[in-house]
Amino acid sequence: MMYATGKDLKKAEAHCGYFIGKGLDVLEKELTKTAGKYAFGDELSLVDVLIPAQVYNAHRFKVDMSKYPTINRVNSALVEIPEVVQADAWHQIDTPEGERKN
Repeated sequence: MMYATGKDLKKAEAHCGYFIGKGLDVLEKELTKTAGKYAFGDELSLVDVLIPAQVYNAHRFKVDMSKYPTINRVNSALVEIPEVVQADAWHQIDTPEGERKN
């Protein structure tokens, strides 16, 4: 990323947001075919474990999440699971103080 953006943080944010958005575009398209309560129907799968981290990064890099209603719906169901909440980026010991959630 430093090669593509140098030390310009705005460029780095835009660069990351662009590629996160590209991945979310593909995920949204696939989830519209497979999602129930979770990514593949109503049972948890490995894909579900990965979605909250992608949504976290999308917010972090200011990706417009309104383009991803299926991802948002699945993620909303996932964050109701206590184990998912405890594993998310906002609840880790190394999360910066200003970003932590209780």
